[in-house]
Order: sequence, then structure tokens, then C-alpha cells
Amino acid sequence: MGILPGGKMDVRMDEKIAVAVAMAFAVSAVAGFAVFGLNPGRVTPELVGIYGAAFLFFAQGQVWVTGAAFAYVLTRRSGFQWVLAFALCYAISLCSELLGTTYGVPFGAYAYSSTLGPMWIERVPVIVPISWFLMALPSYGLAARVARRPWQRILVGSLILLLWDLVLDPAMSHVTKYWSWSEAGPYFGMPLFNLFGWYVTGLALLGALHVLRVTRWMASVPRSVWTLFYVANLVVPIGMLLSAVIS
Repeated sequence: MGILPGGKMDVRMDEKIAVAVAMAFAVSAVAGFAVFGLNPGRVTPELVGIYGAAFLFFAQGQVWVTGAAFAYVLTRRSGFQWVLAFALCYAISLCSELLGTTYGVPFGAYAYSSTLGPMWIERVPVIVPISWFLMALPSYGLAARVARRPWQRILVGSLILLLWDLVLDPAMSHVTKYWSWSEAGPYFGMPLFNLFGWYVTGLALLGALHVLRVTRWMASVPRSVWTLFYVANLVVPIGMLLSAVIS
């Protein structure tokens, strides 16, 4: 068995509160979607403006709130050593997304809607690369549970990152239209080539984390933090899918 980056120390109360806030925000977003998003008849004329604003707020806010909670815990445990990893992951994922939205490589041809906020050169929302980091680092931490060697962590971690998209894409491009595909595919309208793009991007991200030797400061973070934040990022897409199935 590999040695998981992060010690066996307990998660502090303030860190638990940070995670709880992120979870509560995600649950609130899902609840609003289940009650109103899937039942537009409940949106009375008086609520149209409020719901429209809430739809944008929760879509973007979930990334910002979870990101703030993650940054708080990382800073409490390792100072600002994580910032370089964030910057590199942001740059790599932004380049990958720009290639995808411009040339259809490596994910296939797709386009983002304006609901995710300001965009880089009108193609990639500013918050999207943040979400890549929010999952890449926990994926790397979780991979170390079963992978001893660095190259194994990169391969396994990229697969763990890819698993996120199996629920994210159906929720965000099928149940809703935060982005749309130019050509429909067999998996909830998603082309299977997208999975290749996710894995390749994951390899680049986790490879970059290895080059930066992030395990040196990840050792100061409790092991359970990686699981907590991986789950926190799954709450919204899984909740949206379940709500759509039940309704």
C-alpha cells in the first residue's frame, strides 16, 4: 500500500466548519434545483427574477465557496505552499479548455453558456480551472492510498479525477445546459472522446503536481481532507442527477 500524502492528525473544528459550509451551500443549490429548476411551474411571476439570480449565484458560488474552504484548510496546514500548485493547475487546465472550446481537442467540440460567469476570451469561464484544481489535488491524495510509486499515483489519480466527470457531465450538460456538445454522444449526450480528454488532462495536472513535489507539504494535511473535498465536489452533480431521476 502507498503512503497517503497527509498525516493521521485530526481535522480541527474550524476546518470542519469550513467543510460544513461548503457542503451546506452545495445541498442548498441542489435543493433549489430540485424544487424550482425541475418544476418551473412553481416559479411564479414574482419569483422569476429571484430564481434567475439564484440560478446564476449557486452555479458559480458552489465553486467559489468550496474553493475558499479548500484554500482555508490548505493555508492553515501548509501556509501558502499550495499556491504554486494551484497556479500551475489553473494554467494547464485553462490551456486544455481553450483548446477544447476552440479546436475540439482533447475533449471534443463543446461550448460554455454564459451562466458560469466571466470568461477567458469568451470561451472558458474563469471558475472552470478552479474546479479542476479542487478535484486534481484530492485525486492525487486519494490515489496514494493504493499507489506507492509516483507514476502509479499519476495514473490512478487521473482515473479518480476522470470518475468525477461521469457524474459532472450528465448533470451540467444533459440535465442542465451549463455547456453543450456540438455532436451528441452515447453517454447522456456526451461524446466518449471526452473521457480521453479528461484522462489526458488529468495526467498533465497530476504530473505537474508530482514535479512540484507537493507531497512535501501535503503531509501536513489530514488524510481525511482529500476525501471530504472530493465528496464535497460530488454533492451538486450527484444531487442534480438524483433529483432529475426522482422527479
